Amino acid sequence: MRRDGWAAAVVALLLLSTGCSDDDPEKKPDVLLDSSDVSPLQPSMVDSIPESGSPAGTQYWSCGENEGLLIEDGWKFKIRDLRNTDDDWALYSAVLTSDDLSSEDVLDSAREQVEACNKEKPMYEDVVLRDDEGTYAYRSVTPDGRVDTVRAYATVGDHRVVQLTLLGLNGKSAPDEIERLLGVAADKAD
Repeated sequence: MRRDGWAAAVVALLLLSTGCSDDDPEKKPDVLLDSSDVSPLQPSMVDSIPESGSPAGTQYWSCGENEGLLIEDGWKFKIRDLRNTDDDWALYSAVLTSDDLSSEDVLDSAREQVEACNKEKPMYEDVVLRDDEGTYAYRSVTPDGRVDTVRAYATVGDHRVVQLTLLGLNGKSAPDEIERLLGVAADKAD
């Protein structure tokens, strides 16, 4: 073998031994929204939530929360909390995965939960999205008409779902950004 052939072989072995492969978990792309993805919103704080946790949701109504059911069903959550309390908003960017369960089931479960809650009293309103294929969104409306929370889902393949929870803080309404953010989140998690 020529000298330059040996050099190439040594470099290849060094790269493999240092973990520079496509299977390296440190090299996998980030599937959650980060500060650069949410502009013009500007988070002052970004934090990961432990995988055993789930995103806090509606501030006024708790009826629509279905994370406990999804965790019980076997969905795994990866979550990032982005927020700016001075600007009165918070965003939970989540990706749910399951080896066995259907992503469409998450959307169906969310719809059923919202419908059941609204039979008790009107709490939630559906949000119409331009691309409604594989998506579902709703908002929580307080008795005084404030939109305190908007939650949106998008399927990303058969066993992965993006879930965004956008909240208004300190008595303010949630920003009107959910459709754009859901598109960015779905593209990023795909």
